[in-house]
Amino acid sequence: MNPEYINNVISFPYKLDGFQIDAIDAILKGHNVLTLSHTGSGKSTIGEFAIANAIKNGKRAIYTTPIKALSNQKYGDFQKKFSGSCVGILTGDIKVNPDAQILVATQEIICNLLYTNIEYFEDVGTLVIDETHYLRDADRGTIYEQTIAMIPKNIVLVMLSATLPGAQNLAKWVEDIKEKPCVMTSTNVRPVPLVHQVYWNGEYKQVLEGDHNLDEQAYKSMFNVWKESKKVRLKDKPSDSTTLIKFLDNLSERELFPALFFQFSRKGCERLAKMIQRSWLDGKEQTQCINLFDFYVRKYLGEQGMQLSQVWMIRAMLSKGVAVHHSGLIPVLKEIIESIFDKGWIRVMFVTETFSVGINMPTKCVVFSELQKFDGKEQRCLLPPEYIQMAGRAGRRGKDTLGTVIYFPFPPKNMVTLGDFANIIKGKHSAISSQFIMDPVLLLKCIETNRPPSEVFDSTLMSKEIENSIKGIDYEIAEVTKQFDSIPLTKEQEEKYNEIKAKELVMMKAKPKQRRKHQIAIKEMKNNLTETVISNIELRKQKVSEYTKLKKNRLDAVNYIKETCEWQEEVLVKIGYLSKDSDSKSCVTLMGRACSGINESDAFLTVEYLIQLFERFEANDTMSATMAFVLGTFIDERELNKEESDDNQSFREKFKTIVSDSSVINNVEYELNELKNIYEKLASEERLRDASMKLTPDFGAYVYLWTIEELSYSQLVQKLCGSLYEGNFVKNMLKVHNICEEWKNVADIYQRPDFAGLISNIQTKIIRDIVICDSLYIQS
Repeated sequence: MNPEYINNVISFPYKLDGFQIDAIDAILKGHNVLTLSHTGSGKSTIGEFAIANAIKNGKRAIYTTPIKALSNQKYGDFQKKFSGSCVGILTGDIKVNPDAQILVATQEIICNLLYTNIEYFEDVGTLVIDETHYLRDADRGTIYEQTIAMIPKNIVLVMLSATLPGAQNLAKWVEDIKEKPCVMTSTNVRPVPLVHQVYWNGEYKQVLEGDHNLDEQAYKSMFNVWKESKKVRLKDKPSDSTTLIKFLDNLSERELFPALFFQFSRKGCERLAKMIQRSWLDGKEQTQCINLFDFYVRKYLGEQGMQLSQVWMIRAMLSKGVAVHHSGLIPVLKEIIESIFDKGWIRVMFVTETFSVGINMPTKCVVFSELQKFDGKEQRCLLPPEYIQMAGRAGRRGKDTLGTVIYFPFPPKNMVTLGDFANIIKGKHSAISSQFIMDPVLLLKCIETNRPPSEVFDSTLMSKEIENSIKGIDYEIAEVTKQFDSIPLTKEQEEKYNEIKAKELVMMKAKPKQRRKHQIAIKEMKNNLTETVISNIELRKQKVSEYTKLKKNRLDAVNYIKETCEWQEEVLVKIGYLSKDSDSKSCVTLMGRACSGINESDAFLTVEYLIQLFERFEANDTMSATMAFVLGTFIDERELNKEESDDNQSFREKFKTIVSDSSVINNVEYELNELKNIYEKLASEERLRDASMKLTPDFGAYVYLWTIEELSYSQLVQKLCGSLYEGNFVKNMLKVHNICEEWKNVADIYQRPDFAGLISNIQTKIIRDIVICDSLYIQS
């Protein structure tokens, strides 16, 4: 079926497509590869071949993903596909066989290792980067860029991505910095074509099929139907639940289950799921589904897990063949839902956008209940890549001949206009551009590991863009010079013009009686110059101004990286993170060493707070309780910060029912005030890595009750009357666990075993009950 030279490395049970074979041929030649294709078209096959080829050659392979959930899933997949090899996983929460032949890791972990332990990559043969289009992500693109820039040149780089405009520039950058070919392979053909429809009030209209033109008339007619329905009196309208059930009945009749229902809020997902009162499962399916769910919950969350309201909510939904999937769910609960979905017992799943990131769960139909979302700053329409990423889940290869995508503007959301819809569904995708940030902490990491910062910065996509910008400026300079030289003008004419300008300057300063004499003289001089000559002189002056500006821009571009590094070094020396040796070479101080090891929270805030704390620290029960509060305050929990902004109570008033010991309250108040002062100082100096980051004292109460009082989650929620999702709580507590690890490292640097011991004691009380690192994909 496939060429023998491919089967000698790994056998695939299906015939490979041309773009896959082209990528494999490049890998076998030791070239780097950039593969662009739609969801479900077979990018993973290329990654799997690269891994198998590395192992065959006695090398290790690394596979990176953007999120922990996808890393867990890939780990489970590779354990089955590469059963004869040792597979490991490394994320912020899970560490299994980190030196394995095949390592699955999050992108951040690999990026950090490239700074702290470059020897780790000595026997690595290939690095597969999944979801490479994250390069253009404003928050995380810099991590991808640094990884590609720093990975040793001998390692074969395999980049798997969704379609990207301007991908040739990305391939050219990789080719230039790695000094070997970067072969770009792609497919624009989806293995399962998509058909796009609009639904309202029992009526469907097809508005797009495949890559054909948008049927604007069909959309307009549906928009008018929707608009007319808005005029119906409220009491005459069907209820939201009736509207939803009617639509789902319709999907069932058209045999479009399973369906993913995208809704851009977690509460919205649950609201819709709870509207469904009937079951889509028969008795046997229902029993099998609930038995499996109960088994997994007891296995991973124990009997206490069975008491959680979130677990009972999901259990009730699953009994109807319905589920939700969003970031507010306990991570292992999401994996249980994924497993049940895979078995076909979920007919409809209401999901948020996070579901579209990489997780391999194709479906027959995708429904959008809205096409607008809040992006943290404003309510806006989906961008074309966002829509394509989600819509791409429709159509299961080998099962469906078509993937169906339906826009159903569910109340109270308005239907988007034709212009907005056309832009979402057929609009241009933004070209890839550098998201690299010249970060002082990054500079510290370079200096600490004796890596010249220029070695990293000069290899970035940003550096390539600057280089291209300089070429563009050079072209403009040449054009301006050519235009300047083409303007006809004699030296004598220019001298006369300058003489006139000098006379005009004298005239402006002269007394009124003398001005008349100057005006006559200037007029006589101008009579000797034609309008054309004067115009040419003015044009020449304009070209000189343009030339001067371009030369300055060129100089700024050439010196940008160097001057930014020098400026940041000066600041780091001034504030104590760097020092200069006798040869004026920068050296990392204790503060700098501590700072370069902080990744889970703001590095400057953490180090400057801890250094101050060490001066007054005494290990005792009061300080343990205080540190639990402070650790939680470092978590930027937006949900709690929303509540806090509406609450003007003082800390003492707020937490007096939680903490009875006045010495603890006094100590916590003092420490939080100190932390707040440092935070405000750093914010004023623009030294916070993320200017929007907030402290969350309210989450400090969660950490205190969990680790010091050792309450169960149910007791904790009852005590705090909190509205924090269980998934947020688990994710935040795991982050606190990682922060503890970093604080212990800072304590080691400053030789404070007393502090390390106290933090270690808090850390040991974090992982229990629902706060676990376990994963179905790793334990099964």
